[in-house]
Amino acid sequence: MKVGFQVQGSPTYNLKSNDIESSALGGSIQTMISVGERQLLTTGFEVVLEETDSRETQLIQRNSDDSLARAITFQPVPDAERTHLGFFIQDEVNLSQKLTLISGARYDHFEASAENIEFTDQRYNGSGVLTASSAATNVFADADDQAATFNLGLLYKLTDNYHLTTNAGTGFRAPDIFELFSTRGGGSQVLIGNPQLDPEYSLNFDLGMKVRFSRVQGSLNLFYNRVDGLY
Repeated sequence: MKVGFQVQGSPTYNLKSNDIESSALGGSIQTMISVGERQLLTTGFEVVLEETDSRETQLIQRNSDDSLARAITFQPVPDAERTHLGFFIQDEVNLSQKLTLISGARYDHFEASAENIEFTDQRYNGSGVLTASSAATNVFADADDQAATFNLGLLYKLTDNYHLTTNAGTGFRAPDIFELFSTRGGGSQVLIGNPQLDPEYSLNFDLGMKVRFSRVQGSLNLFYNRVDGLY
């Protein structure tokens, strides 16, 4: 991506060129086991590997003759990788003909690492001769997060057409590669990514009713969500 902008009255203008690549490779497996006539167990495992790479160059050029005054080069996102492992289990039990209990648990583990980023700043005179050059390095620490989350729900059949539902659960979100390691610069080094970011945790409750007829379907829900560690 290339972006150019000029400030009114400024003796220079800025041309920015950057390229960011992100890829993910993963897989999952899930099994369902019937335990008698009233119970169904679902278990699963998943793994995902994410990788990133990038490069950005900012060229500050003079309005008078388009000559190069300054060149800034860095990686907005480093050569980084992040591994995610997840395990889950769900148990669905028909306690009676009208009441069903659904409970579940999940464990997630994340590991992320990144190579250090070099931030270079080169300045040129009107003749195109390099007059000053400086470099700084962003040193990134590895990051890892893990959490166990739970879910408990009930479904009660008032009739064949009306079902009451209630659910309580916890949630977890670990910071991604961009939130951990991204860098921005514009004349001076600005580090945005923070490898020390804590994960977000949530607590969720909902109560609702589902309506199902041959021609009409719908639901009504009341819910409460709370998130801690939001960033």
